Amino acid sequence: MADNDWQQGTGSPNLPTTDGVCYDSLPGLLAQPVESLCTNTYAPPGNNIPVYWPLPLSSNILAEIYQGGSATFRLYAADQQIGYLFNSAYYGRGNQPLILVIASPLLTILSGFFTNGAFHLTGSGGDRSLYQIQATTNLASPQWQTIGTATTDTNGFLQFSDPATPNTRRFYRLSQ
Repeated sequence: MADNDWQQGTGSPNLPTTDGVCYDSLPGLLAQPVESLCTNTYAPPGNNIPVYWPLPLSSNILAEIYQGGSATFRLYAADQQIGYLFNSAYYGRGNQPLILVIASPLLTILSGFFTNGAFHLTGSGGDRSLYQIQATTNLASPQWQTIGTATTDTNGFLQFSDPATPNTRRFYRLSQ
């Protein structure tokens, strides 16, 4: 959501308040630009078991991240069987809604070199993360093929050797 200046209310389910965001605040918040990022499925009851979903990096969310400060996400039930929706970080029973956004380091090819009959590729990304190494012989109309995988070390570095490259022109990319 474009509006990051709202304040959370101080009430609880038993003692609702009208300070901060409340049930009738949504129309005003949605009057600002809103972008749908993704749809995911949650299976209750939760019980403090984290669920991970990838968050697409649209230009709007990237701009908010680069600016620093807050970014506002609206999570809502996409199910007609939900009779009410309660949102509060102050619910206080240890199973309150919580979203944690973890930024992954930018996936980057650091170097490529040919030695001992193979092409060697080094790159960096998230620590202990699995990446696909893809190759194509034509950038004008690429048909990327996964030729292998590599896992980064604890510092986020990976190495990959492609033994099938003698006398072959290939272009490489890393994919998550």
